[in-house]
Amino acid sequence: MGRDPGRQNTHYVYGLANESGAIKSIGVAQHGHTSPWSRVWQARDQLPGKLAEWFRTLESPPKEITILGAAVGLDRKTARAVGGMLADVFPGCIRRTKPFGPRAVGRLQADGTFQVFSSYAVAARALQVRRQAIFDMVDSGRLVDLA
Repeated sequence: MGRDPGRQNTHYVYGLANESGAIKSIGVAQHGHTSPWSRVWQARDQLPGKLAEWFRTLESPPKEITILGAAVGLDRKTARAVGGMLADVFPGCIRRTKPFGPRAVGRLQADGTFQVFSSYAVAARALQVRRQAIFDMVDSGRLVDLA
């Protein structure tokens, strides 16, 4: 039947560059929302993972460069697929792990602490929303996928 015409193609693929301009990380975000990496930047001293580890070595935030989807947005599935493929193109790019089983998510709270949920399902129960809403919150940057 095709794509629902009511849904907008609003995602884009970005790269995070180090001081020398080399792309160190590839991600996907939704236009009009805070990029997910900015939450990791804010809580970098509290988080595990390669991205937070790299951020701790920087004196200022990395430069975000839109790679695909600037003028015409992409649907979420396409943006994620392209982002995964592009990680193979850039040497030295930080790779996100894709663990089997639950994927932890977290959020930066108003007091500056980082709240971690052990899985999307746990986050959905704690926040009293459907699991799909957790995926949307990760896309919009309100939650960070910690995998």
